[in-house]
Amino acid sequence: MTAPLPTGYRSLVARHWRILCFGGVLMALSSAGQTFFIALSGARIRQDFQLSDGDFGTAYAAATIASAATMAWVGRLVDTVSVRRFTMAVGLVLAGACLLLAWSPNLPVLVLSLYLLRLAGQGLMAHTAMTTIARALPADRGKAIGLAALGLALGEALFPIAAVRGIGALDWRPVWLLCAGAVLLGLALALTLARPGFGPARAMAAGQPPSGPAESALWRDPAFLRRLPILLCSPFITTAMFFHQTRLAQEKGWALGWIASWFVAYAVARAGSLVLVGPLLDRRSAAGLLPWLAMPLGLAMGVIALVGSDVAVPLYMLLFGLGAAASGVLGTALWAELYGTHRLGRIRALTEGGNVLASGLAPALTGLLIDRGVSLSTQALGLAAVVAVAGLCARDPARLLARRRSRGSGA
Repeated sequence: MTAPLPTGYRSLVARHWRILCFGGVLMALSSAGQTFFIALSGARIRQDFQLSDGDFGTAYAAATIASAATMAWVGRLVDTVSVRRFTMAVGLVLAGACLLLAWSPNLPVLVLSLYLLRLAGQGLMAHTAMTTIARALPADRGKAIGLAALGLALGEALFPIAAVRGIGALDWRPVWLLCAGAVLLGLALALTLARPGFGPARAMAAGQPPSGPAESALWRDPAFLRRLPILLCSPFITTAMFFHQTRLAQEKGWALGWIASWFVAYAVARAGSLVLVGPLLDRRSAAGLLPWLAMPLGLAMGVIALVGSDVAVPLYMLLFGLGAAASGVLGTALWAELYGTHRLGRIRALTEGGNVLASGLAPALTGLLIDRGVSLSTQALGLAAVVAVAGLCARDPARLLARRRSRGSGA
């Protein structure tokens, strides 16, 4: 049986609008657990709990690292549990985490709420959306993932401005109460869109033997190890800079409202990149495109390090948007391309756990360096060098690429 041919965007949306909207809603809801949104309450949280940059960064890192460890084994359930049930559970946990953060009377409860936000938001909500889309639409995987990820771009455009205005008018705790309500409304919409056909991998459900490597084998696979660092650079860098955006504004003399207003540019760049990268992935190898991810991330770090004017804000926001979009789409497409889709939930759970871990370590490491007098501009130079090395590592020999791609297509 021959594989279906890729289709254009118009035909794809007309035929599969329900599952694309489902994925888009879940990606938008994941904003509640993303660093760019949580960090907007960071200054008020530090003030209320009397925490330094390093203290709050360490608490955030502890919560995120714990969520990454949980993600690695909870995320694999999407291979066996129906997507509708899994989505309901994740959505309720995310809404509960928003309520818990709004109530948090002390540091332990604060850390617990951050753990649940990171696990259910950035981790499981996005994981469910991307895994479901990648399985359901293999011929148009790149375009479909890109379209669904536009939901997160929409959240990135709207949530920061709403949060800054809400915090200014109501304080940060009422904003998180409203966020819980928004999550429940979005969850109701997602469950309305979900159908039984969105369930776990059809081959597994039909009793066919699963394919793809076991988790332990991935850590011995050169193709996996060479590509993972560049994919982890994006969550580490964007989390570090977004989490400490208040400190960056103070260091550079920029208004926080100015930075928040340019999240729209970040979202637009991300959306445009998603639309452009999708068709490329359907025609070319994700592994071949991956090394180019280093370019926007490295340039963004250069802008932060070297440009003192507030003109730097739209520049690095645009570059972050390009890098974040490419990273999100390339990661899911790459693992499906190399290893097939039958164990995609398990593989994505493992790598998404790595993403969450990277985003958890970023605030702690950068916060501790800030406490020791190392400016964010100086740190940006070091991160630019790391990105360059990771991009070079992702360039595998053509022979290895061909072998891995043939294995993935045979899964």
